Amino acid sequence: MGGRTTGPLTLPPGSLEVLRRLAAEASPREACGLLFGEALDVTEVTSIRNVADGRSEFVMDPEELFVVLSSREDVLGSWHSHPRSTADLSEADLTGPPRGWVQVVVGTNGVAGYAATDHTVLTVVERP
Repeated sequence: MGGRTTGPLTLPPGSLEVLRRLAAEASPREACGLLFGEALDVTEVTSIRNVADGRSEFVMDPEELFVVLSSREDVLGSWHSHPRSTADLSEADLTGPPRGWVQVVVGTNGVAGYAATDHTVLTVVERP
């Protein structure tokens, strides 16, 4: 999880456990979803079905994604898991999300956050 550190990216209480559970339930496939909030303050974490053919990638279900994105204006970013690798960004992760979205990756070595504009590492913490 290299790069310079800034942040932190704050999550609601219990969110890290939820992300780890969703990742474990989806394994060996990647799990994925959206983060809602403002600036670096996540207020909600949701799961969206992965419709990718492969086990080492994710594609959010377009119908679910459309419903969520058309009803919310507070999308902060996305999250996904790396069930067989670290929480470092993959080549696909570097080009995947819309510019300005934060990313959270759940990997074999923990959970990491990244600023999508420059992939700066963000410390991920839960609010008390």
